[in-house]
Amino acid sequence: MQPVVTYTYDRRRYAIDVLLPTYVSVVVLAISMVLLIVGVLRPLMALLFIVCAYSVVNSFLTHAYPRVVTFDGSDLTLESFGRVDSYPAESIRTISVRETPQGLKQYVRINGGGVAGGRFFLSCADMHDEQGNDARDVYTYLLDTENRLHPDNLRVQARVRREQEMFPPEPRPMSKKQAKRLARAHVPVKE
Repeated sequence: MQPVVTYTYDRRRYAIDVLLPTYVSVVVLAISMVLLIVGVLRPLMALLFIVCAYSVVNSFLTHAYPRVVTFDGSDLTLESFGRVDSYPAESIRTISVRETPQGLKQYVRINGGGVAGGRFFLSCADMHDEQGNDARDVYTYLLDTENRLHPDNLRVQARVRREQEMFPPEPRPMSKKQAKRLARAHVPVKE
């Protein structure tokens, strides 16, 4: 069994990626609500209200941006804004992973995920353990779990096919019989 490893989101990146947009969204949400009620630029204020409400719900209600991820090879614990969500391997019944290979970013829905929790935006390249290693283990674990639980999913099949194309299996060594047959087939014909 793998030792327990705790990955923490880089403090500066977390402030820029999560905290700043969330706090700006809270302020703009309040302003847009007031201006919407007053009647100033209603369509624009309605759009701002919806976008900011979505951001606030993701951060404070859903806890979709974990700052700390603890992983031991099979059990996953995610902490965000004081809430801790634990997912032992045997408790994960369904998982949906949408990844972007550049930056090791993922949007993950565990066991259906919804407003109450179970959906996360993970930036594994910005999360590091005490030795400075990124959270690549978490990234591959989530992809492997989806591969295991949902092998018929089109996204999983495309991912497996893409990996096979990128890393084709090594060709088997040729037997002596095959080498002789190949040599005979390529012998120039004398006229």
